[in-house]
Order: sequence, then C-alpha cells, then structure tokens
Amino acid sequence: MNQVHRTLALAALTLQVVSCAEPPAPQQLPPPPVTVEVPLVRDVVTFQDFTGRTAAVASVEVRARASGYLDAMHYDIATDVAKDEALFTIEKESYQALRDSAAAALASAEANAKRAQADLERSEEAVQSNAISKQEYALRIAERDMAEASVMEAKANLADAELNLSYCDVIAPISGQVSRNYVDVGNLVGGPEATLLCDVVQMDPMFVYFEASEADVLRHMQDNENRGTQRLKNPIRALLGLGNDKDFPHEGLIDYIDNRVDSNTSTLEIRGTFPNSERSLFPGLFARIRIPGETLKDAVLVREEAVGTDLGGKFVMTVDDQNMVGVARVELGQIEDGYRLIVSGLEAGQRYIVEGTQRARPGMPVTVMKGGAPGGASAPPAGPTDTEDGAGAADGQPGDAGEAQGD
Repeated sequence: MNQVHRTLALAALTLQVVSCAEPPAPQQLPPPPVTVEVPLVRDVVTFQDFTGRTAAVASVEVRARASGYLDAMHYDIATDVAKDEALFTIEKESYQALRDSAAAALASAEANAKRAQADLERSEEAVQSNAISKQEYALRIAERDMAEASVMEAKANLADAELNLSYCDVIAPISGQVSRNYVDVGNLVGGPEATLLCDVVQMDPMFVYFEASEADVLRHMQDNENRGTQRLKNPIRALLGLGNDKDFPHEGLIDYIDNRVDSNTSTLEIRGTFPNSERSLFPGLFARIRIPGETLKDAVLVREEAVGTDLGGKFVMTVDDQNMVGVARVELGQIEDGYRLIVSGLEAGQRYIVEGTQRARPGMPVTVMKGGAPGGASAPPAGPTDTEDGAGAADGQPGDAGEAQGD
C-alpha cells in the first residue's frame, strides 16, 4: 500500500509542475507566397468595338412584269450575272401580235395624216381663188390636225406594245450573284402580283451596319473634321471580323452616319463599306467592327488575371519595397494580347500581384516569388522580407525589367 501511495503522490506532483509551466508559443506562419510583375509599358493604339450585320450594297427582286407561261431559263443558279444579261423568257406570241397590230395602226394613221396634209395644201390654193369657202378651208386644217394626233396616239400605242413585249425577256437589273429560280419553266407567271422569279445581289463591296453612341460619333466626327455632315468627308478606317474570326482580317471605311439619333437608345446607325472580292462576306452575317483611335504613348498594361472586382470597382493588388500588400483602384481600358490597359490608378514600375491574390491581404506582408515579367525578364527585386536569410526575394534587377519593358 505504501508503494501505491508513493506513486499517486508522484503523479500529483507531476501534474502540479506541468500546470505551472508556461504554454508553448504559437507557431508563426511565414508570409504567403505571391508572384509579382511590373506593368508592361508600350505604345497602344486605342480602339472601340461594335457589333452589327452585313448588308448588300444592292439587292434586287426580279419579278415577271409580263403575264404568260415561263418559256425558258438562261442562267445557272448561284452564279454571277452581268447587268442586262438574260435570265428568263416569257411566252411572246400574244405580245408580238399586239405589237404588230399597233405598228399597223401607226402606218394607217400616218397614211391618213399624209392625205389630210395633201388636202390642206390643195385647199390653200383653192381658198385663194375663192374656189372654196374659208369655212371649208378651216375644216381641212382640223382634219390635218386630227390626223397628226392620231399618228401620235398610234406611236404611243406601238411604244407601249413594244415595251410589254420587251418584258418577256427578263434581264438582270444589276450585276451580281443570282439566286436559285423560284418558279420552274412551264408555270404561269405575271399578273397583278408580278411573280418573284429570282434575286440578284451585288456582293462586292459589302456594307456593314451597326449602332454607336452619340458621344462616340460626335468625337470621331470632330476628330476627322466631319461635324455637320452624314456623308463623311474623311472616311474613318474600320476593321471587321466575322463570328469565327479570331482577329479582324477585313479592312474598310466608315463612310456614312445616319441623320437621326434614336431617342430610346441614344445611338446612331453607322455604315461601313468593305471590299469583298474574295466573297468571304455575305449579306446578313453577324459582324464585329473595330475602329482604331488615337495612339497612347507609354501606356501601362497589366495581366488580365491580375484585375479584381469588388463593391468599390476594379482594383489591382500591389506590393511595395517592404513586401507589404496594397490595393490600387484602377480605371480600365481595352484588352491587348491578354493585358489590360490601365487608364489611371497604377504607375509604371509599380509591382502588382499576378498569382496568389487570394492569399494576400492589404497591409500584410507577402513572400515574393520569382515570376516572369513582361518581355521574358525576371520580376524586379522584391525588397527585404521578414525571413532572416531574405529567402523569396526575386532574382531580377530593376535594370533588367526596365530593359525588357522598353523592348
């Protein structure tokens, strides 16, 4: 029993000593690692992007103006046709008969006019010798005038008959690409509804219509000395890309601005003209339009993934010379090859976090890891850290990063 008491007393003494000892210090975590870069500095051409639709410069519905059976079709579908090229033929027999009848009526009227003129000339001699009365002479003048009027009427009827006959030959009103035939040979066409036979569309050049805000339009008009006119004196250069284009391979000109602002949207309709000799554009396609603007010298750009958003707007997390995290509220511009143009809020040479923003906190230190700076150079020196041996400092030098940016 004495041995048991001694064991219990020893255990109690041990617990008392342990309870009086100081608690261990909490383990201090190192600053979170982040990758930083300095902004890319280079000249940037500003631009504005819009969306619109392509449209044909000219598009014509070819309709049957003469009534009758469709006798022949003279073109291959989806091919180019020239202006005045024959497309269809409508039966001509009835129109030829009407033309011949009108021609005969004209010949008869001209013969009557000649006889009336001869009678009038004889009457002039007779009235001078008092062989006929003046009343009879006036009658001969009236007959001559009526005969000449009949000739004019007959000529008009013949012209109308020839015009109707010409409608039997359906020709292309413009040069362009012709559609399929909407009516087969042998069908009755024409009538009050003027049957639609096909379409002809001019493919080169191609129009593109899109909407732009009135502020953008006024600025461009002022820059190009075009204020006060809808047909631009100095057309604006424009680039165009289709829905499957990664870039803007087509280049054209903005040559027209609508004469009225839409009061609901405060936008104006704008038209661009683009060459289309290779027929890569068709009417009705979705189009992306880019209009280049001014050139910004020494513009500041950061990687797109470094830009964050909160209730205060857009921001970039920065790192100072002491490796302390800060927040730069920025105004953003366009995207350039994966970089975002910084209009204001960040200076050239100011380091910003590219990777590790989720671990960084404003006002807290970070461990700067080596990261690729723009142009392939290493990041600028990270400055002192909280570690004794300075581990985590970037290997690059300021001069290296600066030269890389200049390149």
